Amino acid sequence: MASEVCGARCCRTNSTLALLLPVPTSNRRENCRMMDYLSSDAFLIRSQIDESHIPPNSNDLFLIYAVLLRAKGESVTAPDVHDAWVAWMRIQGVSHDSSIPFDDLDQETQNADSPFVMAIRRAAALKASHSEQ
Repeated sequence: MASEVCGARCCRTNSTLALLLPVPTSNRRENCRMMDYLSSDAFLIRSQIDESHIPPNSNDLFLIYAVLLRAKGESVTAPDVHDAWVAWMRIQGVSHDSSIPFDDLDQETQNADSPFVMAIRRAAALKASHSEQ
């Protein structure tokens, strides 16, 4: 999967597989260490969703989802995921008709966030079960 994420590479740290995404900085080594846990969470979330749902060039989106995973875990909601997507679209400089509050969306558009909600919840459950072992 790392080869599918542009510029990513896999490495092992303390017997844990980690995905490192490139970080543009003069102090790359330090930033890779700081980003490692978010990149790993982003990779885990991405592995829980069918590729057909994943938008192109969405590495940053999955990093935002990783923050939701760490902050909300299994209690993440569709409005949370939608807000993350709107933030990502804004970062991309893209305007979209769905860049409005979640409650103002039609039901079909609201439902489009469900695969991402479920992926984050599954990733949270996997992390929780792993930490209990």
